[in-house]
Amino acid sequence: MNRFIGFIILLFFALALPVLADLEGMVVNVAQNGEITVNRGIADNVTPGTRWYIYRNGSPKAEVEAVLVDNYTTTVRVVSGSGVAVGDKITTRPFAAAPKEKKETAKNIESNIPKNQLDPRFKTTRRVKEETAESTEGRYKKALSSSTKKANFSGGMNKQRRTSINPMMAYNMFSGFTTSHGGGIVWQNAATTIPGEIAYNVTMKNQSKYCSLDVEVTWWSDNLLDAYSDMIAFKEGRTSMEQRLSMRNGLYSQRGADKFLVFHIKMKNTGKANVQVEPFHWHAYLLDGQGNRLKAERYDQILDRTLTPGQETEGNIYFSKYDASGRCLADNKVTLVLEDILTERATLKF
Repeated sequence: MNRFIGFIILLFFALALPVLADLEGMVVNVAQNGEITVNRGIADNVTPGTRWYIYRNGSPKAEVEAVLVDNYTTTVRVVSGSGVAVGDKITTRPFAAAPKEKKETAKNIESNIPKNQLDPRFKTTRRVKEETAESTEGRYKKALSSSTKKANFSGGMNKQRRTSINPMMAYNMFSGFTTSHGGGIVWQNAATTIPGEIAYNVTMKNQSKYCSLDVEVTWWSDNLLDAYSDMIAFKEGRTSMEQRLSMRNGLYSQRGADKFLVFHIKMKNTGKANVQVEPFHWHAYLLDGQGNRLKAERYDQILDRTLTPGQETEGNIYFSKYDASGRCLADNKVTLVLEDILTERATLKF
């Protein structure tokens, strides 16, 4: 009997050992309202009330308690301490027994990242060589250059005004000479039509030759966002793969690139006359693989402007990531068309 009881006790401790073992992880999100999320959840035997101790570079920062537990993440509340940031280490081991910092290797990095946060385009084997802030900045500049296109719109209105008098207006003008009314020639019609039409054309011709608009378009592609997030992470000293992945996911959400194809538009009036570009979404659309036009889902209203000489503005325009057949547009080359700007058209292929 005593042997049986001893066996049961040993079995209990054997089964409970994974639960009693120290559970480590990291902070993956700190919301603006102070809500903190860690990368451990039900799959790691976490339950409401679980206590974690947060460290940064081996120094204690805060004690937190599990409140809302999901499959792979947990929302926690701060019991004591402050200053928690994304990338901080967590452990169930109390502050008196601070854990040693584990050396980051390509073999153990992905095992510490929740499955629902893994991205097939962001593998640990993607860049195994040592990187520095300088190398990541160079890669960002290269990605930015390949994701940016420029266009100039100027003189389009001038090309459309080659004649001094509109043909229809000319017909009306000459009919004024030949039409009788009450036994006399209607000279007043000709007298008002001739100078009015000539003055209009001269004004438009003189004004249009001073119009010039420079447009710079940057597509926030996956390649550009990856390079940008790496550069920012290294500048802030967040060099581990987990920290870089967390920053990347945050930037995707922040810029809307997780749901849309995002283009940053910068316009500057480099001419001597006002240029109207409102409403802007009438002037921009995407072309899918079949040549179909795709209109913008939304855009920053600051792009709706009449720019005075020397004035500039910039903002984003957002298109759906998928065409009518459900294909992801980002899987192929992306074509953005800017149309009817000073009666000209530019096709930008990324």
